[in-house]
Amino acid sequence: MAAPGVAEPLSRSALRGLYKIAWYKLFAARLAENGKPPMGIIGAIRRKLLQVAFGVLRSGQSFNPALHGA
Repeated sequence: MAAPGVAEPLSRSALRGLYKIAWYKLFAARLAENGKPPMGIIGAIRRKLLQVAFGVLRSGQSFNPALHGA
């Protein structure tokens, strides 16, 4: 469960990215192909966002979408 004040922005970012950002679309398509329900896909994207943000902050490197596609 996300901390208060974090869940809503993550959900909003996940929904927006699902329709606008290519690597989100690839990730969501792979999950849907494997039988994940729509709300499960949104939850997985929320988690992926946190993992990517943490990785970028920890490594100090800029974001590379090729590492996070399908």
